[in-house]
Amino acid sequence: MNYYLQALKNYASFSGRARRSEYWYFMLFNILFSIVAIILDVVIATAIEEVIFLPICTSIYFLAMIIPALAVTVRRLHDTGKSGWFYMISFIPLVGAIWLLVVTVTDGDRGENIYGPNPKEIARAKPLGFTPEQGKPVYSPVMNSSEGKNWGFRTTERIKSPDSQKDLYGWLVQLFENNKSVAFPITEELTLIGRDPGTMGGLNGIFKIVNDGTVSRKHAAIRIESKANTINFLLEDLGSANGTYVMNTRTKVQPLQPFYLTDGDKIKTGDTLLTFRTALAAPTEQAAINVAQRIPI
Repeated sequence: MNYYLQALKNYASFSGRARRSEYWYFMLFNILFSIVAIILDVVIATAIEEVIFLPICTSIYFLAMIIPALAVTVRRLHDTGKSGWFYMISFIPLVGAIWLLVVTVTDGDRGENIYGPNPKEIARAKPLGFTPEQGKPVYSPVMNSSEGKNWGFRTTERIKSPDSQKDLYGWLVQLFENNKSVAFPITEELTLIGRDPGTMGGLNGIFKIVNDGTVSRKHAAIRIESKANTINFLLEDLGSANGTYVMNTRTKVQPLQPFYLTDGDKIKTGDTLLTFRTALAAPTEQAAINVAQRIPI
């Protein structure tokens, strides 16, 4: 019901994005209220013994819902990275309806796209307060076991690690069976991963993987994409011989096609498994290791 009311609040808003829940709950309650309107028309017609049936309630409700229904559909298209004008495809007989159904059940773009931030990621974050420097809310991650782990780092300001007093974006955690696991702090806008990753055109972090011959010298990279109120974490494969995978989403990361990481993602490079943690999810090295050990593959 909240999603239905949310769509009505954004009555004529054709900007921004709408997640699947907002769109489909709106459509569900829209159908239910349409049925109620039809029943009211039948009851009224029966009560006054009209010869000609006039669907007054149904017509009023239908006219009132045209704009919000169109607006939420356009925002749903935006969530998948498509222009609202693609809605015109739905007018093609049969094919258009099938196309619109497929698009509206498709998950939205991860991270921020040209139409705004991901509404699912915002919804999973809860406000902790305001920073004096920025005067805007700071958020911490909220875990959701049914849909994976997500991060709620909603500020471009990095935090200080109590362990090292370095500014942090996040962590790469490598777990070993001998309890000598390590968490590598992501402190640069580019972090290279590999057996001997070196540098790439300037200052970057280096996560060196040893004792794994299946890992390429320059295997993968994590780039930080800072925007107005969001930090995105982009995982890229650097043309590795054995590929880079995100295990919990069963995704193979293709070269030149970055994958938007979320808190708790399991990254497989060669035979080495890494866990990605955000800075707020794990403010210290030991905390990053402890939390990563509790996340199943």
